[in-house]
Amino acid sequence: MCVKLNSLGGGSLVTVTGSDFVDSDKLLCRFGTRIVASSFVDSSHTLCVSPPNDVGPVTVYITNNNADFTTYLVTFIYQSMLDTLLKQCSLRP
Repeated sequence: MCVKLNSLGGGSLVTVTGSDFVDSDKLLCRFGTRIVASSFVDSSHTLCVSPPNDVGPVTVYITNNNADFTTYLVTFIYQSMLDTLLKQCSLRP
């Protein structure tokens, strides 16, 4: 999974890398308990937009059929806007 910055308000574009993704309206991402739509890229990549959440880590799951979610423990960490801004500043050349 690849993401640059993740804020509490959500809206981060998350690229999920895996295998056997299917181009279907049932291809979904779940951040903790919150399910969001996913955009199929190819059988190895899909894009999700993170939903709003409280500070801290959540596990991200993927499903091709809106029933069977992945069992891999992939963590997405939500941070406060201040933490996000500080990291943006520290990433500048």
